Amino acid sequence: MFIPIWVLSIVPLARESMDGRGGADAVLVYLAVGAICLGIAAVIRSVYVVLMKRRFWSPWLFVLAAVVSLAGYVVQTGGEEIVPVTASVQESRAA
Repeated sequence: MFIPIWVLSIVPLARESMDGRGGADAVLVYLAVGAICLGIAAVIRSVYVVLMKRRFWSPWLFVLAAVVSLAGYVVQTGGEEIVPVTASVQESRAA
């Protein structure tokens, strides 16, 4: 159940990291962002496992990866103006 949450959470960060890439490069960006977030979450989970003597594999690993990816998106877009989705629709209708 938590894996789809993790997959959906990497979309904003991956789109922000695109830099005009398309095709196979875009897929690689999504995979890289997902792997990096899951790796960071695994490191955090490993520290928790060592301190609390719990088992490593848990659905919460994917929740932690989702939080890491959303936090990365917030940090990467910090201070940028957010353009509403309706603005581009109104501009295309006016043209």
